[in-house]
Amino acid sequence: MINNSANMIKFTSKVKQTINDVDAGFIKRHNVGKYTNKLNFKNTLYASTNIIHTTSIDNVVSTLEIDTNLVVSKNSIIKKRNTDHCHLSFKKLNDTILDYIYEPVNEILEPYDFEIDFDKKSYKFKDLNPKCKEAKNKKNKCEKLDSKKLFINNTKYVFVACDGCQINVCAELINDIDIKRSSNGQYGVCNLSCLHDVINNIPITNCPTGCPITDLHKMKVSEINGFLQQLPYLADKTTKYIIIFDRGYYCKKLFKALNKNSIGYIFRMKSDSKLFKGMYNGKSKIVDLDGSDVQLFKYKIKEEEYYIMTSITENISISEIKALYWKRWGIETNNRRFKYDVLCNNIRSKTYNSFLVDLESIRFITLTASIIEYLGRNKDTHNTYKINSKNCLEKLYSKLLLSLIFNSHSNDSSNTHFCNIVGIICKSVTKIVKGRSYNRVRKSPKTKWVYTNKNSDD
Repeated sequence: MINNSANMIKFTSKVKQTINDVDAGFIKRHNVGKYTNKLNFKNTLYASTNIIHTTSIDNVVSTLEIDTNLVVSKNSIIKKRNTDHCHLSFKKLNDTILDYIYEPVNEILEPYDFEIDFDKKSYKFKDLNPKCKEAKNKKNKCEKLDSKKLFINNTKYVFVACDGCQINVCAELINDIDIKRSSNGQYGVCNLSCLHDVINNIPITNCPTGCPITDLHKMKVSEINGFLQQLPYLADKTTKYIIIFDRGYYCKKLFKALNKNSIGYIFRMKSDSKLFKGMYNGKSKIVDLDGSDVQLFKYKIKEEEYYIMTSITENISISEIKALYWKRWGIETNNRRFKYDVLCNNIRSKTYNSFLVDLESIRFITLTASIIEYLGRNKDTHNTYKINSKNCLEKLYSKLLLSLIFNSHSNDSSNTHFCNIVGIICKSVTKIVKGRSYNRVRKSPKTKWVYTNKNSDD
């Protein structure tokens, strides 16, 4: 049993209730001639989440028959997924779960309780052993920052990173809008604009980025346009956001849109920005930019200089702004998990609606796995160890997904059994190696999509 079992039970009960509600409004075909369409929303959800994780749709058909005693054909699954209503139902499920997580009255997410780590550029959970903390401070001779006075612990903002993610899809999906042709013309390339809660480590959205026909020759479409397409989603919420952007995002159009919708921001600026002219490392100042007050920070980590512009004008130290921007790396980890852990193969859908269903299926899986990790974490060891994410995903598929989708009755025994399994998952932890880094390597598509121009003489 996990420590936070009460919130885990509340979350699973909400997911089951939402699945039942969506299933009640799901369009079904009844008794067409001598045939009956047996696929309801639950069956379609279970099939779609398994499609992105297995190598063959035949495996999905077998899984449905073994786990749910449902005998269906491959074509019935394909046709059901290739409907606009199916995609909208999946999206409604994910949006409802996400709203429930961030609704303060539900108390799923705990208030921030962090302190600056000894490297002065990252957050960690507050040390519960004052003597150990004091000894480490003396050893590392780092500045003491009272966790009660930290900006992040006294704010109700959700800190969200924005970044792009490129995936390869079948050539049949090329539409010259948000899926363009690869350089060799043998497969489609889709750029997703992803939003990720970097403090609580929760994925929010992953939307295809549309682009004008004049931009299709570019290997990477504008990530700024991708974020602007998601802006209404953030602006309509009661939750307050601060978006963390990497270099290349800042432009006047985006700056004005954020201010107009009262959304906070942290931009990493380019080194040739005139705003930072004459500033020294380790300094900050508040300036007026197009009628809005912004705070500028300039600092150095190893040999690299950072130029930060933010809407946060409150009293916040450079160590804390370093830690906030450093947290942006969480979206890179999330994108890697998206492409290589959840999506074991490239997306194989050949129709656009099925493609959107696949994206929402990935979102459902990553959202559920992230909440399991969040509620199952142990604060006492989180500064040194973390839950094994890959193991969590595997056990979600093999043990929890069936119960979560089909067990509509949230009785005490099923909830206790669910929490016991989550507790076992959360015992599998890996050691956090600080300072570890990897080179970012672009990987080629799978073999079946690689085009080789063979010489006829060979």
